[in-house]
Amino acid sequence: MKILINATMLDDKPTGVGWYILNILNQFDRIGIKYSVFTSIDIKKNNVKRIKTAKFVRPYPYKKLAGVIRFVINQTMFPFIAKNYDIVYFPSTHGSFLLENQIITVHDLIGLYFKSQHILQYLYFKYALKFILKKAKIIITISKNTKNDVIKFFNVNPQKIKVVYNGINHEVFYPRKNSRAYVLHRYKISDYILAVGSSYPHKNIHRLIEAFKKLQKMYPHITLAITGYPIPYQKELVKRYNLENVKFLGYVPLEDMPYLYSAAKCLVYPSLYEGFGFPPLEAMACGCPVAVSNLSSLPEVCGDAAMLFDPYNVEDIKNAIEQILIDENLRQNLIKKGLIQARKYSWEKTAKRIIEIFKKTIQ
Repeated sequence: MKILINATMLDDKPTGVGWYILNILNQFDRIGIKYSVFTSIDIKKNNVKRIKTAKFVRPYPYKKLAGVIRFVINQTMFPFIAKNYDIVYFPSTHGSFLLENQIITVHDLIGLYFKSQHILQYLYFKYALKFILKKAKIIITISKNTKNDVIKFFNVNPQKIKVVYNGINHEVFYPRKNSRAYVLHRYKISDYILAVGSSYPHKNIHRLIEAFKKLQKMYPHITLAITGYPIPYQKELVKRYNLENVKFLGYVPLEDMPYLYSAAKCLVYPSLYEGFGFPPLEAMACGCPVAVSNLSSLPEVCGDAAMLFDPYNVEDIKNAIEQILIDENLRQNLIKKGLIQARKYSWEKTAKRIIEIFKKTIQ
């Protein structure tokens, strides 16, 4: 079985989809699956052994134009490179108009829900993706919620869609005993609520900031720590409310995240839409109690191991946080349930399921 993986989505600072790709490649290596990779990023440093690097593909340096360049390459050069392979796997929501043997993972359809936020993605989803999905042999989605979105927007036969949940890297995400000292030394914070991902409006951080404002009088010693870089109106909110205890941490390297999760009072994830949602499960795996939005895939993925709230309701967000802060029994129960829930997900399970799909597709 000759497998070619299109990993042009990778860049030098991987986030959700990037980590998905790297984890899948590493698990294929562990299982002993032979494959080739089409990408311009040097991924040898990520312990991926079998590399076929296309040096002329350089999506990352073009930044905002990366998506356009990637699309052109996938419709022109890539089909010629891929023609001698049994399976061509796109582990991101990309593909070719020409390939008959492609399998595509759809992570989310956020561009269709938040048009102004992701205009190029919206145009791609609306005018190109439906033809690519029609061409694909199999569509993999990372949650039932995303499967339902694919059916809703593109009228795809449900039998063609296979749900394969993401995994958690349990070698990285586990409770760290010295986390409080580590975080205090690196980030100068101690008692804090953690939020992950400030860079996009749909992450809904502005409502979390408003909820935190309501908590400040009762909990003046608590900090709201937010990974990522603030959008201008988030900074304006913090300044307007004079919230000295809100701290944006910028880009946080992977090796620091388990410590941030482990030392946090709780993770609050008020996102309005997720195809899966890594941070809540990563936090659970680190023994951190979690409060999440009750929308999209988050209730499906988190089960009964998280506090759910209405992300459009600031008072509801505030109440969920406060319950975790004041009720130690609830906090410990969430930690216990979260550790159990996180164990249900592993990259080994994800990779093995994808390989099963490859084999059945060839048969």
